[in-house]
Amino acid sequence: MKVLIITKDEIFSRMLFLEVSAFGAQACEARELSQETKKEIPLCDFTVLDAELFAAETEELAELEKTQVLLFGYPEALESVSAKVAAGFRVFPRPFLMASFLSSFFEKSEEAEFGVRPAKRRKSAADSLILSEATHTVSYKRETVELTGREFALLLLLVKHKGETVTRAAAAAAVWGKDGGADTNIVDVYVRYLREKLDEKFGIKIISTVRGEGYTIKNNEY
Repeated sequence: MKVLIITKDEIFSRMLFLEVSAFGAQACEARELSQETKKEIPLCDFTVLDAELFAAETEELAELEKTQVLLFGYPEALESVSAKVAAGFRVFPRPFLMASFLSSFFEKSEEAEFGVRPAKRRKSAADSLILSEATHTVSYKRETVELTGREFALLLLLVKHKGETVTRAAAAAAVWGKDGGADTNIVDVYVRYLREKLDEKFGIKIISTVRGEGYTIKNNEY
């Protein structure tokens, strides 16, 4: 398994290099998106790309479609490239937990060589979403959808707990607080709003119902 790390930040790059290598994967580094680097991208399983470098690109990077991209950067850098982010990109605002970052593309396995293997390539549609807390918008495949404050808060809650079941009561308390009261039906109503704006609009399935409990965004929806 080969992981290409592309960033000008030498210290951060070295840290990522050591962490990835510690899992037994082959890691390599690049400081810019040069023509040579672009030729290297399709040969890798994953590309770990700094949003700052991505923002400077004016041409389409077809090579990025041939690998899985983990885009990282500070919020302002990610915001500047939100319109350029393609489906399949996984976005990590800095700072992030290294364990969470690594688990996004590694699976521990006793059978795999070196004890690791690439994570399954099936991804949830939510992996292609970019959420902006500043504007309460979400973009999917470069198209932006405006959400109300409550809609955004509910979606953000589910994304943060991806792979887990968020009960109706927990969602009501987190999003509506005292205003939600004991009426958890409001959660169902807002999930329906989100499905109309996202699932039905793009022909995808993001939010799944957990019968009798609440809702979840699955790790591997398709």
